[in-house]
Amino acid sequence: MEKINIVAKAPLRISFAGGGSDLPSYIKHHGGEVFVSTINQWVTVTLKAIPHMKEGIKVSLVSYNQKKFLHTDALSFYQQDHFDIIKAACNLVKVTKQIEIIITSNIPPASGLGTSSATALAILAALYKYKKIRLNKPALAKDAVHIERSILKIAGGIQDQYAISFGGFNYINFIKNGQVCVKSVELKQDIVKRLEENLLLFYLEGDRSGENQQNRLNRFIIRSDSTVEALGRLRKICKIMQCLLVSGNLDEFAKYLHKSWLLKKKTSTGISTDKIDKIYNQSLQCGAVGGKILGAGGGGCLLLYCPINKQKAVCDMVLKMTKVKAIPFQFEAEGVKIIL
Repeated sequence: MEKINIVAKAPLRISFAGGGSDLPSYIKHHGGEVFVSTINQWVTVTLKAIPHMKEGIKVSLVSYNQKKFLHTDALSFYQQDHFDIIKAACNLVKVTKQIEIIITSNIPPASGLGTSSATALAILAALYKYKKIRLNKPALAKDAVHIERSILKIAGGIQDQYAISFGGFNYINFIKNGQVCVKSVELKQDIVKRLEENLLLFYLEGDRSGENQQNRLNRFIIRSDSTVEALGRLRKICKIMQCLLVSGNLDEFAKYLHKSWLLKKKTSTGISTDKIDKIYNQSLQCGAVGGKILGAGGGGCLLLYCPINKQKAVCDMVLKMTKVKAIPFQFEAEGVKIIL
């Protein structure tokens, strides 16, 4: 029998503005929009066929140093652990035996870069390839949303699944009727290069639970007019930031990145912490112009816009405070893909 090895890769993402307006609880009343791009940090899924294995699947989660054999009859039982996404994807695509799945990532979990959605998308892409089923980018994104939000009932938005499925710079509109419109934002290469040169990315760790943060934000959306107002202002900033980036006005783009972070902190409690605020404020004192915590907040990755001649001072300060170095990255034009 032919040996089958399939490798799928899904990029991680950076959201510049609009996060929070992609939560279903907000979209159904107001609509939402985000400005986002993928980067060259990845979740990689390797799928191997094991014809002699009569039932079940083998799973290795390299980033968590965990391995498990999942019996076929146990795949429908979700235990709120890291294996649930694999179980749900296998059930959805109807592949429940005779395979091994190995998942790796070059970024730590809980980074705020969309690792969970990237994992779901890479697994789905590999499983559909195994079944010889072709799905387009919107359909893959919709399946990933269905797994995370409907099957597993993980609280959160729906920007990551579309951003990572499509790849590149995108302006995403979430319509109240449930439609999602993904518009590719075309940028000149010199603008992309300048943006890359002036951005710094740090993994701050911290006590971060994206689901807890999203549950809290959902409650604020329902109960707090100020949260709804702040999210509305963030949506307006999305369009401004897109236009500034397309025109190459990076200095103003950076200032709006700062404004979006200040607004984001007003949407809910726990978005920032005393430690994050201290690092961010000292970064500004060292020469950074703007930045934000990526993802739901409370920890994870800090993105800073910092002129090249100020970067050493910022990096030295962050290293002294946190013992972490900047993560090198570039923007990635492609979304989830099969590479083998």
